[in-house]
Amino acid sequence: MKNVYSNSTKLGIRHLRCAVSVAQNLSLTGAAQDCNVALSAMSETIKQIEDDVGVTLFDRSQRPLVVTEFGHYFVRDAIEVLARFDQSIRDMRDFGGKEKGLVRIASSPSLVSTLVIPALEEFRASYSNIEISVHQENAKNVSEQLRLGFVEIGLHERWKNMGILSSELLLTDNYGLVCSAEHPLATQSMVSFNDIANSTVIQLSHDTAIRKHLDADIGISEFVRADIETSDATSLIWMISQNIGVSVLPENAVMIPTNKNLCFVPIKGFTKNRKLYLLSHSKRIVSPAAAAFMNIVREVAQRHSKCL
Repeated sequence: MKNVYSNSTKLGIRHLRCAVSVAQNLSLTGAAQDCNVALSAMSETIKQIEDDVGVTLFDRSQRPLVVTEFGHYFVRDAIEVLARFDQSIRDMRDFGGKEKGLVRIASSPSLVSTLVIPALEEFRASYSNIEISVHQENAKNVSEQLRLGFVEIGLHERWKNMGILSSELLLTDNYGLVCSAEHPLATQSMVSFNDIANSTVIQLSHDTAIRKHLDADIGISEFVRADIETSDATSLIWMISQNIGVSVLPENAVMIPTNKNLCFVPIKGFTKNRKLYLLSHSKRIVSPAAAAFMNIVREVAQRHSKCL
């Protein structure tokens, strides 16, 4: 028997299964029957293993055959490898059948309330074993997490320099006044920028997508002065809910949960809107579970659009 000392090998899972079966049966004939192969094929498979590793695994001169010391080591490790391999196959089939997996999502706070939570309710009803991870982020961070592979699904506006990210329009969201139900402007059917300027105005900071759009489209600072600024949309909504001030925001912002009701009031002569997208990485394959969640998000978005 030749000695081979090389990292390369042509041995595969089939060889490991045959070796384990021979050790269990102490017979080439019994192993051939268990593995549903011809006796000659089983004999050749064992010979291939021994030629490759350079030692004898089974002493065939005795009846029943004897597992050598080297054979015991090999079979012990083969059993461990096969167990891990078989578990991996079961896991992959579970992933493919959406019986197991993790769906990672990064979304704007308003879309968590508008789309993600309703989609989660439907998704969990069909795929209860799938884990879900939801992160509330601004548009820049959503894009960055998609690029780095930290999440599979993004729900937000498109950030500049999308590059390898793909986008699919889900919703169009109109801008207007968002205020507490207790604020005097909440009873109006429509307001002007002069009405807003007479209130305490809270705006998102310049590093957010909403503020960038308002600055670029209308120069919002020329119409209303921000008395308070924050970079966090959830903090902004909570301040509005406490009637600390009002803000010019997309309509879906009133969907962010608070302990008090919010109102959306159109602004006279102001017809700007923002577009919200389903985002993903164009160079990566989306998992079956994530693909199923994305389909539900599309359906929820369609229903939401019809209700507006």
